[in-house]
Amino acid sequence: MSFRIKNKFKIAKKLSIRNTIFGLTSFLLLFSILVLGYNSAFAEKTLLNSYLLDKNVSSLDRGKLLEEIERLDSGYEDKKIRIVYEDKSWEVTFEEIAWQLDKEKTVERIIGFGHSGRSSNKLKEVLHSIFLKKKFDLSYSFNEKVLIDWIGLINQEIGSPKNETNIIIKNGEAKITDSSVGRKINDEEIEGEILDRLRLYKKGEITARLIDDLPQISREEAEALIDKAKSLTDHEVVVVGASGEINLTSEDLGTLIKLKKEIKRKLLKKELGEAYVSFNEEKISNVLKKNFDVLNTSAVDARFTISGGSVALISPSQTGEEINLEESIELIVKKLEDGKDKIILPTKVQQPSIVAQTSEDISKIGVRELIGSATTNFRSSPPNRVHNIENGVKFISGSVIKPGDEFSTVGRLGTIDQSTGYLPELVIREDETVPEFGGGLCQVSTTLFRAALDSGLRISERQNHSYRVSYYEPPVGMDATIYYPRPDFKFVNDTDNYILVYGYTSGTMITFDFYGTRDGRQSEISDPVVYDITSPPDPIYTDDPTLEPGEEKQIDRAHNGAKAKFDYIVRKDGKIINQQTFASYYTAWPAKFLRGPQSEEAPQESPAPSE
Repeated sequence: MSFRIKNKFKIAKKLSIRNTIFGLTSFLLLFSILVLGYNSAFAEKTLLNSYLLDKNVSSLDRGKLLEEIERLDSGYEDKKIRIVYEDKSWEVTFEEIAWQLDKEKTVERIIGFGHSGRSSNKLKEVLHSIFLKKKFDLSYSFNEKVLIDWIGLINQEIGSPKNETNIIIKNGEAKITDSSVGRKINDEEIEGEILDRLRLYKKGEITARLIDDLPQISREEAEALIDKAKSLTDHEVVVVGASGEINLTSEDLGTLIKLKKEIKRKLLKKELGEAYVSFNEEKISNVLKKNFDVLNTSAVDARFTISGGSVALISPSQTGEEINLEESIELIVKKLEDGKDKIILPTKVQQPSIVAQTSEDISKIGVRELIGSATTNFRSSPPNRVHNIENGVKFISGSVIKPGDEFSTVGRLGTIDQSTGYLPELVIREDETVPEFGGGLCQVSTTLFRAALDSGLRISERQNHSYRVSYYEPPVGMDATIYYPRPDFKFVNDTDNYILVYGYTSGTMITFDFYGTRDGRQSEISDPVVYDITSPPDPIYTDDPTLEPGEEKQIDRAHNGAKAKFDYIVRKDGKIINQQTFASYYTAWPAKFLRGPQSEEAPQESPAPSE
């Protein structure tokens, strides 16, 4: 009896196991059929619960998904990152950091979810899509260096630099300079906010917060590196450039030391390694720039003139050879770290902007006819002013401007001092009229301004004088002042051909003729409107002990104040291609006198306040 019961129990157990296995097998088979059916239903489509950012992109084929992605990408040029700190703000556009959406990669990632890869992974992904949301990011790229540099500029403006512990070697002796704490933008906060905007998760401005920027190198680490610093600076180093060489003495090297730590960077995050002896890139850059003329041979543009109505070559173009500054700095640092005593810098050939060896070459690039001209009069100018005008014309005349290039008057004139042939003459500087080298060059820039207008070119930078100057009137409001480095007068060659600027003086007249190829444009210049004329303030007197009592010497004339404006329109083929309004604001200017000291009995006249 007992045997029968046991036997029945075994049979029942076997049947239960069989039923369980059969049930599981049936379930798995059914589940597999359902999964295969699910996959088949969504073949080449996104699975359920698929989200791109906050957008539901379920059940979309490749074409529809691509359309959704392109909608996100539309107008990316207008997208920007804006950082604010107190009352300051900074912006960088997605275009400026070369942000680029990888549409195909984004499509493949979303479509491939549950459809590609190992079977076990596909099953997990399918189950995930049935029961849970799956959020996808956009695939994109951007120029990380540009973004880091931009944040660095913001840090320079609102932060304060830290000072790292450093070593200076002088006369073979080492001196350790102490560190100090700086202030900087909170990198971790900013990085997260920026990445959210690059992924298009967020919009709106980012509020920056400053935190302490702690030095990374301790005095103990610096002391341990003194012997290494001495060994790297106990010799002379020859630096060879494109056309010459410079010598860095042991004393020079001792001032270039910069202790560093190895950095592993990921966007704004940094991991630091061991301290080591290196050299200061900024100081090396300054050394190379200071010795630019020794190390480099600059390219020289061809220069032309007009002779007998034809273009004639003044001097042919010449190629140059210059060091590659960024690569040179990097190489010098590496070689100095290795203890080398001779460094040959990488160079590159510099082509001139205007290439021509004969007068015929200029006609090939579209300089065929007169396209615009202007003349102004500098009568009654003192001799030094006349000399400076004639000298300035020599630097400008013969310049050739490529299509699309911007012409800078200050840039073309170059150095303005005794070495380039200028004499001291009165210039307007802030609220004074004072003698400086190059006084009178505004006659050059004003004449160029009017010639550019006559040629129908786009004016990109122009500023009127502080007060009205008789040399440039009439008309009122058509002057252009310059003063190194700013203000400048600039215009753009927005034609499809080269332009030759030819200038000359005759008697008391200065003329600039622009030669190029006429393209049908016509310029219209309205008569200036002058308004809000104001009388000059009372004269200003300044005591001068070098004058006799009661003697007066006028050093500045009075000028009426005024506002003026005129419209400038350029048409081509019946359409307006450029329209600008030039407004001028002239300060009422008091006469200014020097006078000898007055006797104690004489009443003292209070100087009138200047504006």
